[in-house]
Amino acid sequence: MLIPTTRVEDEKLGPMADTLKDQVKETAHVAVEHGKEAAQDAAQAATQAAKDAGQQHAQEAKGDLQDQAQQARQQVAQSAPNS
Repeated sequence: MLIPTTRVEDEKLGPMADTLKDQVKETAHVAVEHGKEAAQDAAQAATQAAKDAGQQHAQEAKGDLQDQAQQARQQVAQSAPNS
């Protein structure tokens, strides 16, 4: 741990203090690991959401462009001289 032990602590608490410190270290380690996993899950979810949104916008843009192309074809056909 970051705080050094004192002589009084060693005399009064001895092995119990060491056990407690070990438990705190293990608890902190487990908490850090859970935090890492949560961060990875959040990053993966954000990445997937961005991909999904990008695909949706691409599909919408494709549809809009197809509509505009169809309108342009119709306008060209209507303005072309009749044979």
